[in-house]
Amino acid sequence: MSSFTNPVLRGHAPDPSVVRVGDDFYLANSSFGFLPGIPISHSTDLVTWRDEGSNGGTARFGRVLIEEPLKTVPPAFEIPY
Repeated sequence: MSSFTNPVLRGHAPDPSVVRVGDDFYLANSSFGFLPGIPISHSTDLVTWRDEGSNGGTARFGRVLIEEPLKTVPPAFEIPY
């Protein structure tokens, strides 16, 4: 049996949402004012996560606006909010 220590993501990553695409998992989480856009992470085992950047949005008045499509994940992956 494998074991791991929570949290599997370091730092502040509230409101996580995960989608599975084949054998890959993509996680999007809230960033509030810390990072323009929505941070995206990638994993193949739900334990080891790699930062893939953000969706390319910009922050204005504490809100995140998506200005370009996400380029690091399959084209069918959209982030509604």
